[in-house]
Amino acid sequence: AGEVDYDADGPTELYLAVEREEWDRVELYCATRRDEASTWVRRHDGGSNRLLFRLLPLHAASVFDAPPSTISALVSAHARAAACRDESGRLPVHLAVRNGAGPA
Repeated sequence: AGEVDYDADGPTELYLAVEREEWDRVELYCATRRDEASTWVRRHDGGSNRLLFRLLPLHAASVFDAPPSTISALVSAHARAAACRDESGRLPVHLAVRNGAGPA
């Protein structure tokens, strides 16, 4: 568990796989890099240093409309992520619905 800055530290390998929508790799990393499922990734605007986002991989997967098997793997790797709120107070389910996710 922890937190990394997207630009200063670089995101985790798990987060990058989510961002690239490499769902098979995400599911593999949930088993082999479990600690990264609980690592927050934050990013600031370079000019104003305003926080752009602070997300766990489950939040990011919800934004990128990951398949149910990937969501399940992320929850298995870090179940508490489902109850964690992002920088705007949203749960992963809020992000999924906002981004058009429907029933599995």
